[in-house]
Amino acid sequence: MDGGRVLRRRGEIGAAWPDGTEAPLEEPITAFRGPVVAIAIVEDEADTGGVFTLFLYADGSIADEWQASLEDALAALEETDEFDGLPWAET
Repeated sequence: MDGGRVLRRRGEIGAAWPDGTEAPLEEPITAFRGPVVAIAIVEDEADTGGVFTLFLYADGSIADEWQASLEDALAALEETDEFDGLPWAET
């Protein structure tokens, strides 16, 4: 998401987000990825008005979900207590 603007972020401020230059894996990782260590909510670059919520896992893998708005993304995060241990960081 080159050039994306982070709207909200929570978790480890110094979390190392992979930059895509790592060597590709011969086999996909199928093992448990560990806990989420950081979350970032960024604007959708397609100008849909939507946002992507990016989840950084302990093993360095990243997952995402799309929501129609920042408010929808925040509401989706509030539906679970899985991320309660991650403090919000100012951006």
